Parts: sequence; C-alpha cells; structure tokens
Amino acid sequence: VHGGMGFIEETGAAQYFRDARIAPIYEGTNGIQAIDLIGRKLLRDDGKAMRLLLAEMKASFAGLDSGTRPRIEAGIKTLESAVASLLDKGKQDMANALAVATPFLALCGTEIAGWLLARAAAAAQASQSGDPAFGRAKLATARFFAENILPEGEADAALVTGGAASTLGFPVDAF
Repeated sequence: VHGGMGFIEETGAAQYFRDARIAPIYEGTNGIQAIDLIGRKLLRDDGKAMRLLLAEMKASFAGLDSGTRPRIEAGIKTLESAVASLLDKGKQDMANALAVATPFLALCGTEIAGWLLARAAAAAQASQSGDPAFGRAKLATARFFAENILPEGEADAALVTGGAASTLGFPVDAF
C-alpha cells in the first residue's frame, strides 16, 4: 500500500493502525458496563433505583418545551417498558436479560440524555439572568436531539424486549 515503506510514521498509516486497535477495547468496556447495568444496578435492587430515576424524570415535565415534551414523555414510557421486560426476564433467566444488555445501555443513554437536554433547555429558558442566545441554543439542541436521536431508543427498546431469543438461539458451532 505504501510502496516499500510499510507502516512507518511518515505515511500516517501507523497512527491509523494504533487508533484502530482501540476499538476492541472500547467495545469490551461497553459490554462490561452494559452487563454491570443489568446485573448489579437493575436486578440487584429489583429496579428500585431505576424506578426512582424514572419517577424523577416524570416529575420534571413542568417547564419543558412543548416541542420536546411529548417526545421525552414517549421516551420515558419506552424506557419503563424495557425496564419492566428486563426485570421479568432477569428473574426468570439471567442469560436472557444479559443477552440484551448492550441495547439496554444504549437505550438508557439515549433516553436519559434527551431528558437532561430538555431540562437544561427549560432551565436556560426560565433563567432571567441568562443570555437569551444561550437559551435559544439549548432549546435548539434539545429539539434536535428529541427529533433526530430519541427515535433510536425505540429500536433499542425493540431489541431489549425481543432480541434475546435470536441471540441465545444462535448455534455456538456456527462461529
């Protein structure tokens, strides 16, 4: 690819090679965090901490922008359904719950981020001492996220509630 030079610093290829090697580490870390979220965070207390978070999310609807609020509410309902499904699965079969740990982590990240962005926008809009341009930027960010990123949570929720069977049913000898 680089003539006779190979992977040397002048071509930049060595840096790409080093950067590409980090991807498996990231993915392993994501998987570990996802399994921890299911096993030690969600199932350990039968979802109590997650239910408290969901209750806090629901209680903070006041002041949310009318364009983002319905999407945030829908996202919270989606997350609640996924949590209920995982609590049921985890009690019956831990492998079933762990098979969908990564999409559950993604779902939590998406829905909680959307909620936090909407709260930040509401706070910036309500601030009398703040910069109006800053408030408009926060609102635009929250709206963008609600319209373009939050819908991804629905796909992750579908994986959480229905993706374990195909994962666990994959024959080991097919690898």
